[in-house]
Amino acid sequence: MVHAFADSGNATNKESKTESKWKEIIHLLEEQAELERAQRELFIAIACSNYDHLVQCFKHAAKTSNHSLPVANPMDALQELVHEKEKQAEAVRAELDETIHVFNECIAETEAKRVEAVHLSSQVDDSCRRLQNVEKAEEASDIDSSALEADMLAMIREITAQDIALLLNSHVPTETSLVVVKALSLLCGVVPRGRRNATEYTDVEWWKTAQALLMDRSLLRRLRGYRQQTISPDVMAKVRRECLKTPAFAACSAAFKDSRAAFMNNNNEGGERSLNSRIPPAETLRGNIVGILATWVQGVEIEYKARSERQVLVERKRQLETALTMAREKQQHANFEAQVEARSLPARQEEVEAVRAQSSAAEKELEVAKKRLNTYKLLNYAALSGHTPLTFACAVGNEAIVHMLISHGASSGHQFEEQSLCASFIQVLVRDYQFRKKFERERRQQELSAGGIKLRSDAATEALVRNVAHAFIVGHYKRKLFHFRQTHRVALHEAILNGYPEIAAILLSKEAKVWQKTYVLPERVYPGALLEKLAPISPQAHDVVKRRGKWKLQPLASDQKKSQGDPGNSVEIDYQRPMTVTDTLNCALKYYDSRLFKATTGWEPPDVTFYSSTADFVNDALAKMETTRHQWQKELAIRRNVMRKTAELKEKHTALEAAIISRDFVKVSSLLDDGAFADFETSEGALSALMAACIEEVYVENEDGKDVLAVEYLLDRVMNRPLVNYESSHGATPLGTSAFYGTLKCAQVLIERGANPNLAARLNGRTALMAAADNGKEDFVRFLLAYSEVDVYLHDSKGKTALDYAQTRGFVKIAGILEAAMGGSRGRVVSTISGLYGGCKWGCGFMTQFEDHLVKQAKVIMDTNPLEIHELHHCPKRHVICPNGCGIEKLWADELKDHLDHSCALRLVSCTNQKCIVRYPFQNRAKHLQDECEFRVVVCECGESMTYQRNVLHAKTQCVMRYSSFGGKT
Repeated sequence: MVHAFADSGNATNKESKTESKWKEIIHLLEEQAELERAQRELFIAIACSNYDHLVQCFKHAAKTSNHSLPVANPMDALQELVHEKEKQAEAVRAELDETIHVFNECIAETEAKRVEAVHLSSQVDDSCRRLQNVEKAEEASDIDSSALEADMLAMIREITAQDIALLLNSHVPTETSLVVVKALSLLCGVVPRGRRNATEYTDVEWWKTAQALLMDRSLLRRLRGYRQQTISPDVMAKVRRECLKTPAFAACSAAFKDSRAAFMNNNNEGGERSLNSRIPPAETLRGNIVGILATWVQGVEIEYKARSERQVLVERKRQLETALTMAREKQQHANFEAQVEARSLPARQEEVEAVRAQSSAAEKELEVAKKRLNTYKLLNYAALSGHTPLTFACAVGNEAIVHMLISHGASSGHQFEEQSLCASFIQVLVRDYQFRKKFERERRQQELSAGGIKLRSDAATEALVRNVAHAFIVGHYKRKLFHFRQTHRVALHEAILNGYPEIAAILLSKEAKVWQKTYVLPERVYPGALLEKLAPISPQAHDVVKRRGKWKLQPLASDQKKSQGDPGNSVEIDYQRPMTVTDTLNCALKYYDSRLFKATTGWEPPDVTFYSSTADFVNDALAKMETTRHQWQKELAIRRNVMRKTAELKEKHTALEAAIISRDFVKVSSLLDDGAFADFETSEGALSALMAACIEEVYVENEDGKDVLAVEYLLDRVMNRPLVNYESSHGATPLGTSAFYGTLKCAQVLIERGANPNLAARLNGRTALMAAADNGKEDFVRFLLAYSEVDVYLHDSKGKTALDYAQTRGFVKIAGILEAAMGGSRGRVVSTISGLYGGCKWGCGFMTQFEDHLVKQAKVIMDTNPLEIHELHHCPKRHVICPNGCGIEKLWADELKDHLDHSCALRLVSCTNQKCIVRYPFQNRAKHLQDECEFRVVVCECGESMTYQRNVLHAKTQCVMRYSSFGGKT
């Protein structure tokens, strides 16, 4: 009927679009009819357990994976696979056509090459024949010339001096003689003298020239060597024009013509041999000098013609040889190409066969893909009764077929179409919720900006229109979802209603859900089973069931009802609402449960019925579901707690990153106390708190009120302290960071707290010594080399050592230090205590730091050098110079006091005279005591001993030997 309607439509309307639409409709209807026919056959095979039909039906079906949710629509995937296989098959068919076309072209080209080779072979043969003919003609011409030469020589031998003299004695030569001797002179290259133009010569001049020629002794030699002469075409043309064609010359050549005619008659069978190769016999010309000379002229002309013919033959021969060579080369090339083409034919044939095999394989793959698609459609197609092959197999109770159907693509739980509809429905609701939230925020902002006045804007109108559209879309998805659910049975409910707990267990193990509801009333399937016991079945449906013998699809859609007469207000089974697994089990227990009877044991106990195992299975499944639900709830609570803690930790880490960047280590310590990760890295630079503390020697006031380094402050934490050997995602370590920036005190603290000075980064294999050498930190290199366990020979991932880095960067001093360390010399630093401590160079045994800071309130006020200060100012063994300038330079500091007190020559001492208060250098003591002291004992001239001070007064007033005013001693 549809075909007839389509034909009538085509007859009335010839438009291509209408025709294609009708064809598409017919194609869809035919596919639907074919699918229904195949499903009926499959239902019959399931009911009859016809495994052969099932195996044949699912032979090309794809095995399904055990994913709980498919990542893509299987129908779309299979259709895409079919389209892809069609494209591949079409491409292979096109390739096959192209290959066959190429093969045919190859055959045609091979035949053309063969024909060309045959044609060239015939050309070569023809050229060879023509060349042979030319060679024969040349040989015959050469033979004729040789015969002519022999005759000419015989004729010349007949010339006598008497004949020449007789000719010379002719005072008035005849016209014939004049013409002959003129021709002779021209051919011998002798012309009269005195004029340049040969046409102006007179007969007399020619006769005189001929007489001179005849009297020349070399005449006969010239006549005999006519073949060696080179006669120009102009001379021969002049001879022919002025001599040979004259009547006088014709009269003397009559004998020659007679001889030629006789030779022609006698040698007519000579073929291609030239008739001009014979002259009259010498006997006939004996004594006739003019005739002999005329015959010689004729012979020269004949030789000239023969020579011209031979030149033509030689040129022709050369052309033929060149053409023959080219033809042979072409023939060889054509033969080679023909052989190559002929040899390539099997390979072309193999290519055709290979492509034909690919085409056959592609066609088979396409057929398999189509069968897979049809099988998937067949497995998921719901009949008018709502049954799919799987639900029907579950109702029948064949476990093997259920396994087979599920393994070949049948959905044991929610089908993909239902999942897709639900996902789309939820997506529409979520989008509407997000839009409403956004619209509400914008509306509140507008109200706040307008002072609380509600504004009626275009956005509100658009929202109203969108609400209407949303309601339409939601209703559309609801209708589609309800229609799908009310036309598809649920396999789990069918298995439970028919009392097959084993099949229900199989379904639950294959991703079926125990909470899945059915929107179609399950049916009891057994031979002759009717639903006359079920109240919801109307009389009309009952009559249809009896008349047709088929299942009746009964949709469920209304809410659950409660019976009013039941004092316990129990739930009554309402078949006008979606049924849960419990409802399906209660329906089965109410209408179909019965005691079991066994032929061997008789009736089972009353508590053992047909649905006992099914009820136990359903109750166990529900209990497991409840347990799983509680576990999920607990896990969800744990996840929420983890998410909450993660969010809190994220906030702490955000604050920690800010504290690390600002180097607020007190805040860092507080965040670590709150539970932040001690080795947290910043998002930019991958810098941890300990690494940030190693960038600069920063001091922090600890709980005891002391100013300590930030590194020490972090590493001395009781709990949640950072790892001293931690490596960041960028391959940085705290000691490597300290080496990069050259913070020696931080490195000292790190090593004292267990940092490994030889630790190589996993990312690049670099150590702290390499970082210091690469950045020119000489003091840090010395500091590390103070530790005997530091290995200067370590290589990084590039095979470089610290010495290589120093040499590459041009740090000469560091390179020298490292070379010395490799040689065994590591400086004077005492490595047993620390690389920052050193002993006094004067050998007093005092040890202290090289560098230190004067810190006040966690701020560095001044940088100090304790060891240098000790060596310069406090070491008792230091070399000092005597402050008195006595000339002794190498004095120990602890000996200076004794030197100044007892041994310095310039020390100040008191005079031994108690009354003298003068202090003088020790080296001037004798001079002072003898000459300068006021209280030294002196002897007066009078012989009295007294002090120098008293002696002055005594000498002036009391001494008896003093001088008086009278001019003499007293």
